[in-house]
Amino acid sequence: MRCRLADYGFNRVTAIFPYADSVKALISAYKTHERFSLACFFAQELLAVIKQEYSDWVLVPVPPRAGKIRKKGWDQVDAIMKTLSLKHGIAVHKILRRVHGDIQQKSLNHDERARNIHGKFYCQTRLPLPRQIVLVDDVFTTGSTLSECAAVLKTAGALSVDGLCIAID
Repeated sequence: MRCRLADYGFNRVTAIFPYADSVKALISAYKTHERFSLACFFAQELLAVIKQEYSDWVLVPVPPRAGKIRKKGWDQVDAIMKTLSLKHGIAVHKILRRVHGDIQQKSLNHDERARNIHGKFYCQTRLPLPRQIVLVDDVFTTGSTLSECAAVLKTAGALSVDGLCIAID
């Protein structure tokens, strides 16, 4: 119920699946066990929503923590974005950057997540920002990360920012 009462930076969020059972296992296989081929599956699932709801919008991936890339060697959201861009011609703008110093969100409760992520993103572009942006992330848990990213993009000039995730917890 907390999420329905929250004041988020994004306008709305769409998730393809609930984060449970087989979807949870697929996401774990993708992220933890490096089943890279699942990037195509997740991209295909997102593509259906993008074509129906966001055909004229620009996708912006949520950037990972720097430590995550150092530890794992890859960014799972970026792999999906590359598939959408290269195979399907979807506009993807990597204009969000993440500053160092935040800790892994999954180890924190709702309030700690919001505090941890506050001020950790900035927009890096010399061009005017697209007016309509879809933030893409893998799993929506509390909404803190998407909300912070959306607020940064709106401050930089985006008119509308929605979230699109593979799953919602």
